[in-house]
Parts: sequence; structure tokens; C-alpha cells
Amino acid sequence: MPNTPRQPGSDRGRPVIDWEAAFAFFASLPADGRSYAAVAARFGVSKRTVETHGRNGGWRERVASIEADAARQADERLGHARADQLADFHRLIEASCVAYARQLASGQVKVTASDLVGLIKISLQLWGEPTARVEVLSGSPEWALLRSRILDTLAAYPEAQQALAAALAEETDDEQ
Repeated sequence: MPNTPRQPGSDRGRPVIDWEAAFAFFASLPADGRSYAAVAARFGVSKRTVETHGRNGGWRERVASIEADAARQADERLGHARADQLADFHRLIEASCVAYARQLASGQVKVTASDLVGLIKISLQLWGEPTARVEVLSGSPEWALLRSRILDTLAAYPEAQQALAAALAEETDDEQ
């Protein structure tokens, strides 16, 4: 037989396959339907031919790498979205506390220890602290420290600070 150039595809008239397009099809299939047989059927070649190209081209490893990268990117986006959500909620709590302090200072609202427990619990949840039970006992050292911190925070609002101190003193008297 003389040396004749091969025809595109093969000398048997098989189609020429763009193997990157075949890989792209393979990668686009859902995981439970991803198979060399599906690629073979789509591109009109034998399953064995696709298996050979898939093995030599590392198709399964490439898909695993693509999926791992996509999962990492999704995790990163979700992390940023969650951080934004927590920051927004924290700003909302801070704004609510300022409004609450102003209302307290003007005498429009009376604060109780149970009101503070709710705010403390939300704050703890924001920072991932355990919240199964938040107890405020007027005689405990923890409550004394917390009360001091709360009142110090309101130093910029002296009327609110005084009103809160009075309300807390009333609440303590009611508990005894």
C-alpha cells in the first residue's frame, strides 16, 4: 500500500472529535449522569474511544478539580454574605440601643432586667456564644460587671445612664 495521508477522523470515515468539547460536555453532565457512555452517544463514537481519551486527558480529575474550586468559591461567597449579614444585624442592635437609651432618658420607656437579658442574648448569638440560658442575678459578680459596662457605655448619654441606673435599682429592689 502506498503512503497515503489519513483522512480526517480515520480511514474508516469516523467523525473528527473535538476532545475539549467532548470534555466540556462530560463536565457539564450532572454527577449521577456523567459517563463516558453518554459522551460516546452524544459524539457518535465508541465508549472505548471516549474512555481512552478520558483516561489520557484526566477527565475525572479535571472535573473533581473544577468542582472543588466551585465549592471553595461558593463557600467564600457565602462567608462574605454571612459576615455582611452579621455586621448589618450588629449595627441594627447598636442603633436600637442608642434609640432605646434616648427614649429611656426622655422617660418614654422603662427598662427592666429582662429587657437587658434579651439584648444580651442577641449579642451573644451574634458572636457565637452559648445562649441556652442567660441569667441575670443582681447579686452575682458577673451581673455587677455587666451592669458597670452597660452604664459606662451610656456615659455619652448622662440622662439615659441615670435613668437606666434608677430602673436597674428598682428592678433589684423588686427581686428582693
